[in-house]
Amino acid sequence: DPVKMAEQGIRDLNKDLRESLESMAKVKAQSIRANKNVSREKQIAADYEKKAMMLLSKAQQGSLDPAEADRLAAESLSKRDASIERASVLTKEAAHMEQMTAQLEKNTQNLNLN
Repeated sequence: DPVKMAEQGIRDLNKDLRESLESMAKVKAQSIRANKNVSREKQIAADYEKKAMMLLSKAQQGSLDPAEADRLAAESLSKRDASIERASVLTKEAAHMEQMTAQLEKNTQNLNLN
């Protein structure tokens, strides 16, 4: 029966559209979360760099042993580098998710046109 087949086709398209919209929303949420994590990691890296500078400044002022200040500053800079690396990885993930979102938006538009 052509009418039933057409109705089934419409139901299938509506189901595909709902699933596409749901997927797109999930990927957008992940992208937003990844971008927030990038910002957080960059802030953590900046904080570690400030701590290292503060430690070295205290050593110059004489309120902290220079050897201890150097060790702690090196440790802070190592943690800064780790945060920068995590931010880099998260930036790549966010870009990938944004590409996925664009593809899902395109698929959703195609489903809407049908």
